[in-house]
Amino acid sequence: MKRKTLLTVLFCIFCFYSCISGTRKDTRKVLVSEDLKDSIALQGTVPFEYDNFKKGIILDAIVNDTLHLKALFDSGAFGVAMSGVFSKNGNKKDTLTPFKLQIGRWIYKQPYTEYINNKFLFDFQGCDLIFGRVFFIDKIIEISFEHHYIRELENTEDLGSYDKIPFKLNGWLPVIKGKVCIKGKTIEGEFIIDTGYNGTILISSSLIKKYKIPTRDDFEFESVGITKNNKNVRSNADTIQVGCNYITNTIAFLETEKQSHLPVGGLIGNKFFDNFSVVLDFKNNYLYLKPIEK
Repeated sequence: MKRKTLLTVLFCIFCFYSCISGTRKDTRKVLVSEDLKDSIALQGTVPFEYDNFKKGIILDAIVNDTLHLKALFDSGAFGVAMSGVFSKNGNKKDTLTPFKLQIGRWIYKQPYTEYINNKFLFDFQGCDLIFGRVFFIDKIIEISFEHHYIRELENTEDLGSYDKIPFKLNGWLPVIKGKVCIKGKTIEGEFIIDTGYNGTILISSSLIKKYKIPTRDDFEFESVGITKNNKNVRSNADTIQVGCNYITNTIAFLETEKQSHLPVGGLIGNKFFDNFSVVLDFKNNYLYLKPIEK
């Protein structure tokens, strides 16, 4: 018998995020010490806030040289969007014109950016805007989940100890091959590298059907998307693997809609990635992973 909950939700910016309802004031934490901030500032790095439950990469940002906001990095998105609460038209469809975004020493300009009128989405993560791959296009970006900072690398010469895994672009989505061992079966597919998704992995209903994975006895909940809700289940997974890197005895999320809302086999998110040191080479389309020693 499936059990439903009104509190457990899963959504992703422009796709879905997995989350449980919360508020910005009570749950956002700064998990970077002052000493570490001083140390990494000398190396050209930018610290980020990382709540171990919400698992969103939140950075300080400046918009149009005046607005000091919190920004969520979502590699599963391409562009930039702001919370509709900043719209002068009372949360109606609107754009901010012109638009300049600065995070650390990085600056991105475009003629305008759009507002997203989904207050719950922004309040849960405690952010004011979402920025995607376009901000780091043609850059090599290190994400330290161990010390909670991002920095740009000039090259990959010092990454010999990392596993180097190619990814491709499906439209604007960075997609990588992955494996999931679940219920005695091994699922193989292509998954979006999605730092805006706070779960381990979301497997599309098309893969669930292909591999005939039963979901009847799993915990069912509704996911909250940008425009509609979707049905998913949570299930135990033996292994989730990308390249030579894997985590074991974990949780996977399975899409149960008749028609998948995902363009590929699913999403891989921060609950997987935060077990590793991560480098996203957007210049040459490679993902570098190295397990964090615990």
